[in-house]
Amino acid sequence: MYGARTSVESNAELDVRPLTDEERCRLDTNLPQLIRLLDSRELSSELLAGGVLTHQQYEHLRSLTLPADQNNDLVDILVRRSYAHFKQFLEVLRATGQGHVADILTTGGG
Repeated sequence: MYGARTSVESNAELDVRPLTDEERCRLDTNLPQLIRLLDSRELSSELLAGGVLTHQQYEHLRSLTLPADQNNDLVDILVRRSYAHFKQFLEVLRATGQGHVADILTTGGG
């Protein structure tokens, strides 16, 4: 299966590996929906607290005035983060009432 993870990988290896092509493709394919649906204001604070975003990335997102720009840049940041950060992003989406967006990314969406 494309992008499947084997059970022999340790948690440490799983946490730091980059996103697979499939995961990046899901972000790219669903970018228009993500830009429209994400509420990055609350989300970015939670992602900073959870270590998904650095303080510099957080400040950059907060400096953008248009939500669409914030969401676009957030996705751009996530594409370059680790698998663990992506999984945490999905958890934060659900915790902030944006589970429908997490569902788009986990089921393949667009």
